[in-house]
Amino acid sequence: MSFFFNVFLLYSLIILLTYISKTIALIAVVLLFLLEKKSFRRKLILLFIIPAFFFTPFKYKGEVGINGKIINKRDNQYTILTNSIYTKKWNKVRKTYTFYYNKFSIEPIYCGKDVYIHGTLENKLRVDYIAPGYKTTIFHLKDIAIKNIQKAVSNKDEQDILISSFMGGIKNKNLFKQTGTLHLFAVSGMHVYIIYFIFSFLISHVIYKRNLRILLVLPFLLLYLIFTGFSPSSVRAVLFLITINIFKLFDYYYEPLNILSFIGYLNLLLFPESILNPGFQMSYSATFMILLTLKYNPKHYELLIPISAFIGVLPFSILYFNSFSLLGILLTPLLSPIIAIIIFLDIILIIFPISFVGKIASFIAITTKSFLTLFCFIPSISLNEKIIPLILSSLILVFYIYFISSKKHTVKF
Repeated sequence: MSFFFNVFLLYSLIILLTYISKTIALIAVVLLFLLEKKSFRRKLILLFIIPAFFFTPFKYKGEVGINGKIINKRDNQYTILTNSIYTKKWNKVRKTYTFYYNKFSIEPIYCGKDVYIHGTLENKLRVDYIAPGYKTTIFHLKDIAIKNIQKAVSNKDEQDILISSFMGGIKNKNLFKQTGTLHLFAVSGMHVYIIYFIFSFLISHVIYKRNLRILLVLPFLLLYLIFTGFSPSSVRAVLFLITINIFKLFDYYYEPLNILSFIGYLNLLLFPESILNPGFQMSYSATFMILLTLKYNPKHYELLIPISAFIGVLPFSILYFNSFSLLGILLTPLLSPIIAIIIFLDIILIIFPISFVGKIASFIAITTKSFLTLFCFIPSISLNEKIIPLILSSLILVFYIYFISSKKHTVKF
């Protein structure tokens, strides 16, 4: 595997084991280092993973005060990116918490607001009081975008589908979870690539110089992160595309798996607590499987991409949700073009909240939902006991990686 894949894997392992014991993490790294034969490469890897040994997990439970910024808001559900958390002293902690809060506030609380929160931290954050600051940032664009979509579309269910197709965070999840299509309404790499394609297509009809086109598209990708609330999957996809396009500017060869691993390393370097985020784990696992498949079997990617992504996220679906749906493999390729159309219409509505465009978007949204209800008779597979399924799904994952990357095997259709 590539150099940064080894760095990312080791860095992730150290962060995970640090939650148990730093001593165990150190022993594990020493043992793995003994397997690396090249002395210079070993020293270089050590240089990159040193910051992981300074990471101390934040495990406090009890009464807290939090300073941070609201990065996501849908009705009474908020997501805060913390700057510091007060326990018995102020601790520098950079992580996100999602919570519900429905108390009245004289000063409006919206995306981009710096806030102070008082509450209790157990398995989840329970908020007693929010004190909003007066400073507003560019994150406020997300609230404006949501309000513009709501101006053009009055039906709540249709609003939910349209907003979540662009920004994620769908509220009525049951139908989409049962049909294995929930990922289409929770911002993923696919949404970022659709945004990239839309703006690349539009700019290509105005600008003919390749390098200038690339430079003009990149700011739109960074702007899109604001609308997604910097979710792990969107950060990964945006940084991946930006890095690839920078290499293209200089006509320099790049290895996609190496770039993905480097971005994962940077993500953990800045936000080490992300390692426990299910979205982070599923996003990188699915993307790794897709890139591995494209590297060793590019001819049949239309069939293999949804299968490889499914295998990549299957162990995590079992671990966190005790269920999975095989329907997603079939329905994802069918609905992806529809999601692309909805995203394009969302962009128009955010800029110009025209009722006519809203009616078209509403029709597509409600038709999509009606189409999915046709498959409700096929239940998702729920698990009462997950240890054996988790082991089996992990073995399938390992076998697929071996099978697809082995030079002795070729897939024939």
